[in-house]
Amino acid sequence: MQLSESKPVESAPPVVVDAGPVCRAVDRLSGLFGALAAAAIVGILVLVCVEIAMRNILSRSTMISDEVAGYLNAAAVFLGLGYTLREGAFIRVDSLYAKLRGRVLMAARWAFTLVTMVSLLVLLYYVGKHLVYLYTNNVRSDSLSQTPLYIPASVVALGLLVLVLQLGTYILKRVRDVP
Repeated sequence: MQLSESKPVESAPPVVVDAGPVCRAVDRLSGLFGALAAAAIVGILVLVCVEIAMRNILSRSTMISDEVAGYLNAAAVFLGLGYTLREGAFIRVDSLYAKLRGRVLMAARWAFTLVTMVSLLVLLYYVGKHLVYLYTNNVRSDSLSQTPLYIPASVVALGLLVLVLQLGTYILKRVRDVP
């Protein structure tokens, strides 16, 4: 693809190829996890409303609403990561990109993308190790609910895994753009 001279390189749309059924499946999985993230936010809203109603009407508390809301908040964040990447909704500071042009800009984008992938894989590895530890040692929360902590940690690990898969599809779809 050749660009006209009046159009700067950075404004050109990336070449995106159909990367096949695996990438489409990952896109669907990211969409599903995005819906689950939205459901977690609705769950927080419902939980807070129930807690307020119980305290004001029954003069009682659920005693676990803050803990469960924290788990749902983490679920909303981590389950939504893959969807956020798929939709191009991550916040990016463009101060460095604004100074780069042409092949240098393209190389910087690819370098940042690959460093991000390596960083996420390392993070996923350690979260996975921690998850195994929590499960094998039956670690539970200190609260009244005694929640097995491998449950919320599993949600974090699944969200990171979907983010890694989505970043992999991002790379595959744009591989023809590599300079």
